[in-house]
Amino acid sequence: MQSRETTSDDCTLLPMVTRATEWEARFDRILLGLLWGSTVLGASLVTIARGPTPPVLAAMAATGAYAAALHAGLRSSSPRTAWIFALSGVAVGGFAAWSTGGSESPFVLFLAAPVYYASVRYGTVLGASTTGAAIVALTVGDILLGRSLPSAQLLQASLFYALVAVTFSQARRILIDEQLRAERLARTTLLDAQRLERLEASHDLLLSLGELATASELNPVGVGRAALRDLAQHVDFVGAEVRISQPTEVVVARRGEPGSPTDARRYPIGIASRRLGELRIWPPAGVDRSDRSDDVIETMLRPIALAFDNIVLLSEIAARAVREERLRLARELHDEIGPAVASLGLGIDLLAMDADGDDATIAQLAALRETATRVVESIRATVEDLRAVRSSSLVECVHAIVGEIDADGPAVIVELDEQRPPRDGIAEELAAILTEAVRNAVEHSGASKITIAGSVDRDRGHLSVSDDGRGFDPGARTPGHWGIIGMRERADKIGGRLTIASGQAGTTVELQWGTR
Repeated sequence: MQSRETTSDDCTLLPMVTRATEWEARFDRILLGLLWGSTVLGASLVTIARGPTPPVLAAMAATGAYAAALHAGLRSSSPRTAWIFALSGVAVGGFAAWSTGGSESPFVLFLAAPVYYASVRYGTVLGASTTGAAIVALTVGDILLGRSLPSAQLLQASLFYALVAVTFSQARRILIDEQLRAERLARTTLLDAQRLERLEASHDLLLSLGELATASELNPVGVGRAALRDLAQHVDFVGAEVRISQPTEVVVARRGEPGSPTDARRYPIGIASRRLGELRIWPPAGVDRSDRSDDVIETMLRPIALAFDNIVLLSEIAARAVREERLRLARELHDEIGPAVASLGLGIDLLAMDADGDDATIAQLAALRETATRVVESIRATVEDLRAVRSSSLVECVHAIVGEIDADGPAVIVELDEQRPPRDGIAEELAAILTEAVRNAVEHSGASKITIAGSVDRDRGHLSVSDDGRGFDPGARTPGHWGIIGMRERADKIGGRLTIASGQAGTTVELQWGTR
């Protein structure tokens, strides 16, 4: 059966039924049975009672033609044509009844068919109207035949038509209400299942973030990796990457094989109006955009945004705390420890004056005085470093370097674990080596991807800058190019070891300093 608008009573519209149901199919079969049964039964009884007279044959022809027409048009009927079928059925039934005896005719049962059709198909309004029309048609037939009104047969037929209309219109209303309730329940169940799927995806990510936080590894790289790992369990993609934009945009995690930036689906990561980063996904070829996948991704991005926001806030708080602590230490060194060591040096000088020619004692005191002088100079240099505005953090240095790379340049993946920034005495050299290595990879290698990795812990650490570009001969001397020589000299200055490996698969610059 085709979709059609239905009514539950005289004035209340129910939502449109969008698919055929089992009860509708059963009602159609009952209608066809009633239609053909009343036609055949009426024709048989009237033929037996009156013989094949012209009025009888006309009644049989009219009812048979209507039954065939309604049978053929039942599947394609609509509210606009329903009145035509209902009223034409009443007209045919009224004619057949009048031709064969009025309210006493066997075709009285035939008039129940259009009443049933209107009540079941289109509700109370059309059912009641068709019932009234059937009663009027039967009454007009009795009047034309000269019968006295109201007759028992007419009253019985009228009551029967009204009973059919009320019974089946109310049955229809109940069944449609149940059908719509079931459809609403099915839609609600589907939405609940989708919400549950999104919550499960978000829960998995929150668990992963909780594990990272417990392991003291809550940093952009760890968060990005956890997000892509959990996202791969719920969304199909050939490549994905997570970028953080605080303080500059940097790729912190990548999975699969990302393609061209123009082919990526971009999902902002942020809280309110603050943009913290971006998720880029490259879907499989030929796969259309999925609203369900977008819902899952957006749900999973919420804890990622919270994690990134926490990282940024913690970084700001830590930086502020570090600055305050540096100033406090600078004050203590300058106001207390520095003068104390200087006083110690003056005491050594007084002892040296009272040594009275004891050469061994004078030499020892001179050595102590020299040591005290170096300590005072070291304290002064440390105070200057502590009060300096510049930051020694290599992570901040990496962000600044990456921020200078053009948008069309190679993708940069940062996998740098900085537990504590390097000492000020070596931070400048490390930053210079790192900057030169990245700049060479960007300008000369033709790489599509650069990876900055390593670990830093105060006075020891390991750094590597790798690219997938064209290699070169590290031992070859190029006139006018002193970058590699400068990196080696800086590495020697801090007691580090610089190694460069290059070939067709790309170039890797590694620096190691301190004790690992």
